[in-house]
Amino acid sequence: MRVVGSVEDDRREPESDLTLLCLRLAEGFRPEGYQHPVAAAVAVAARGITGLGQTEFAERFGRSEVDVEAAETGAVAFVELPAEVGDILEASQRFDLLQLADLDRAFRRLPAESDAVVVDWVQGQFAGLAVDARARAIR
Repeated sequence: MRVVGSVEDDRREPESDLTLLCLRLAEGFRPEGYQHPVAAAVAVAARGITGLGQTEFAERFGRSEVDVEAAETGAVAFVELPAEVGDILEASQRFDLLQLADLDRAFRRLPAESDAVVVDWVQGQFAGLAVDARARAIR
């Protein structure tokens, strides 16, 4: 704890923001025909944070493996993801859920081949990061 006026600084380096990771995953899922690529990216990220396999994740949260698989393959809409997915991302403090919801909305409104509009949206959301949304997603 820092006392007011103290010369000691107890601030720590903030954890990296992983919102861009979800963007990259969603970009990779889009051309593969995922119905809900952002939701799939969010579901994969949430399970990744836990470090659990699909079976263990399903058991921990009282879901079926089929439900976990459906979420991670884009068969479940963003707004229909299980609450624990959002809770995990929120608790990590490494994701901006509002930006991800905006990205989901943008993807739903655009045909898959409208990458130019997605590039504009991404560059507006991640200004200063020199993001090129046309770059291949890292998998």
